[in-house]
Amino acid sequence: MIESDSNLDQLREKCFDNEDLVLKLISRFDKSLSIYEIELGQASETQNYELIHSLGHRLAGESGTMCAWKIHESAKQLCELCRSLSFDLIETLIQELTVEMQRFRANSLSREQMQFEPQ
Repeated sequence: MIESDSNLDQLREKCFDNEDLVLKLISRFDKSLSIYEIELGQASETQNYELIHSLGHRLAGESGTMCAWKIHESAKQLCELCRSLSFDLIETLIQELTVEMQRFRANSLSREQMQFEPQ
């Protein structure tokens, strides 16, 4: 599931209960998360904090659109840490964010699992 049923409900509402659109968005977001995981890992290894900030900013926007609030908040926090030059905390947060993205991806709903109930 997407973090919680209420988050999925929020996404459904944004998509006017259009099942195909929700499924397409979840699929695209799932792919984006796997790319973010790789890019954040690479940027972290090279200590490219400008890139980490940029990735965090983009991830915060995408995750907010998807109602993935845990990822959204962590990505916003990552941007704040980059701005404040809190480099020691950035590595820890990237690890936590990666776990959260992996959790989201592991729980992404397939077409067979997703059931839209009439409201």
